[in-house]
Amino acid sequence: MALGLEPVKDRDDKDISVTIMMPPTRAAGGRAGGGQGEEGQGGAEGGPQKAFVVEEKGLFLEDAVEEMRSKVGGIIDFSALEFLVIGNGLGPDDLWRSLNTVLFFRHIPLASLVLATEEDVGKLMRLSPASGKTFSEVLSGLQAQSRQGLGNVYFPMTWKVMSIIRNEAGDIVLPLMGLTEKGDGLEAIGTAVYDGARRAGRLGPTDSMLLYGIAWRKHLGGTYIMRHAGREFSVRIISMKTKVSVTGTNVGGMPRIGVKLSVAARLLDSGGYRVSIADRSQLNELKAAAERDLENRLREILVKLKEWNSDAMRLYHALRPKMPSISYDEFKRMYPELEVDFEVSMDLRRAGLLR
Repeated sequence: MALGLEPVKDRDDKDISVTIMMPPTRAAGGRAGGGQGEEGQGGAEGGPQKAFVVEEKGLFLEDAVEEMRSKVGGIIDFSALEFLVIGNGLGPDDLWRSLNTVLFFRHIPLASLVLATEEDVGKLMRLSPASGKTFSEVLSGLQAQSRQGLGNVYFPMTWKVMSIIRNEAGDIVLPLMGLTEKGDGLEAIGTAVYDGARRAGRLGPTDSMLLYGIAWRKHLGGTYIMRHAGREFSVRIISMKTKVSVTGTNVGGMPRIGVKLSVAARLLDSGGYRVSIADRSQLNELKAAAERDLENRLREILVKLKEWNSDAMRLYHALRPKMPSISYDEFKRMYPELEVDFEVSMDLRRAGLLR
C-alpha cells in the first residue's frame, strides 16, 4: 500500500490531492469504486488481481481520506502502508500538517518509507511496470540494488523524517523517483533536498550517495567513478561512516565544524590499467587521489546546500550539544559563512585477479 501527497493544481477550495494505492483485498468488495478511483496495476484478465488507485482532494489530508472512505465502503486499512510519496510543489504548511496527521493516524505504521517525486503522483502510482512487479516491489528492488549501483537510494522512515523536522535536527533529504525513459518503470534520479518542510533543490545520483553518508552518518555506499592521471577508475564503496564535531571557533566566535568520513572501498576493474597487489605504491596513489576527490566533491555539495539554505548534512545536530545557546534560527543565519573542514580517510583494496 502507498499514500501519495501533492498540491491541487487549480487550488480552488482544496489544497491537497491525496492518492492511495491499495491491494484489492484492502478495498471493500475488491474494488475501489466511485469518484476518481480506478484500477492501477496488474496483469491480464484471469491473472493476478489488480491493485486499486483512488484519488481525492481536500483542504487537509484527513478531509480527502474521509471522502475516500465513503467511496470504498468505508474500509481503508492503513496498517499495510509501506510507502509515503511526496509530490513536487507541495507547500511547507501542507506537508507539515500532513506529516502530523500521519503521525497520529490510527494504525499507520511509523516505519513506512518516504520518497519524493517530480512526476504526477497519481500517474506514478498507476504505473504498470513492464517487469510485472508491483509498485512496492519495484521500489524495494531499487533500494536493494542501490549498493551494487550508484548508491543513491535510501528510504528514511516516516518517524525519522518527522523527528528531524520537529526537533530541528537539520533538514531532510529524500530519494527522488522518476519514470524510465520508456515510461514503463521507475528509476532513482537523485535526491530531493529540503529546507524545513520546503523542497529547496535537487542533487544528482553520485552527490546523493555522498550526502546520505553525511546526513545519516552511515551508508552502505555504491559505485564511485573517479578520474586520475587521465584514466577513469571504478571504486566500489562498501561502507561509509561519518563523525561530525565542533572543532573550535574562529576569531569572531563563529563555530567551526569538522566532518570526518571513513570509507571502506574496493578498486574494481580499471580498464586494463595494471594495479599490483604485491606492491601497494600504485594503490596508495589512487587512495590519496580518491580521498582528495571526495573531499572536493563534498565541498561542492555544501556550497549548493548553503545556496538552498538547507542543513541537509545535519551539522546543527552536532553543534547543538556543544553550543546549546545557539538556536536553530541563529544557526541558519550564520550558516552561509559557516566554516566546515572535510577529511576523508579511505581503506582502498584491490579486488579481482592478480595480473
